[in-house]
Amino acid sequence: MNEEFYVGIDAGGTHCRACLYNSEGNELGNSMSGPANVFSDFDSAIANIRLSINRVLALTDKNIQTADLHICVGSAGAQVEGVQQSFGELSHPYASFSLISDLHAACIGANVGSDCSLVIVGTGSSLASFENQQVKQYGGHGLFLGDEASGAYIGLSAIKSTLRYFDGLHNDKAFSDAILTALSCTKPKQIVEHWTRRPAADYAALLPVVQRLAEEGNKSAQDLITAGLDYLRDVIVGNGLHAKAPLYMLGGLSDMYKGGLEAALGVCIASPQHSPEYGAFLYAKLMLNK
Repeated sequence: MNEEFYVGIDAGGTHCRACLYNSEGNELGNSMSGPANVFSDFDSAIANIRLSINRVLALTDKNIQTADLHICVGSAGAQVEGVQQSFGELSHPYASFSLISDLHAACIGANVGSDCSLVIVGTGSSLASFENQQVKQYGGHGLFLGDEASGAYIGLSAIKSTLRYFDGLHNDKAFSDAILTALSCTKPKQIVEHWTRRPAADYAALLPVVQRLAEEGNKSAQDLITAGLDYLRDVIVGNGLHAKAPLYMLGGLSDMYKGGLEAALGVCIASPQHSPEYGAFLYAKLMLNK
């Protein structure tokens, strides 16, 4: 019988990260590829997922056949019925190929399969409670319907604020000038032409500009970040997520939010014990052993 290998994948709006594991959970290698949100762009996401798998296999000196691989992908939008249907129709050479939400994979990794609550803040944002192996999601509805604590949402809000400046609704020229420079635009019509319905990662790329302005004391920038913090607090408090189980946070915006959120909630927010990729590995192994 051939040795079994697993690839756990965290497929996000900015990049796709794949980790190769043996059956004992030892990491044998990892790789990266481009954006892989299966809801935003299914075909492109699948292409980058497959690329990440091929890359991680190329890094190992083991002679691993694709037929010996158990793959689990954790991706935003995976819970959408149409996405699951499209995924189920894919042909593949692997021993198994499963798709779960990024929240599900992250929750399993955060507390090694035990109950917990989780906040994810990166290009997108979402929250979850994980109880008795069941995930309940809060937020994470995509940039144009939610994700109110995300880098993309803050970036989009910064663009909207700049357009409001041109409409005479506020007078923060320093903020608007900084955003215009980042956009390579000088007029509203240029913003509308070039920045309508861009990928979430493009809006999230404006976050460092907003953070720099906030650190310099700019109130418009500070208000955008505070709005994200308030949103997270309201969801957590409104659903008692900080009272039910350990609370974890991960994502590129964790450092920006963690201190303020701990102060607002009066609890300690921990870093996950393991990565979403490891959570995806555990899920793949669980499905195999069922």
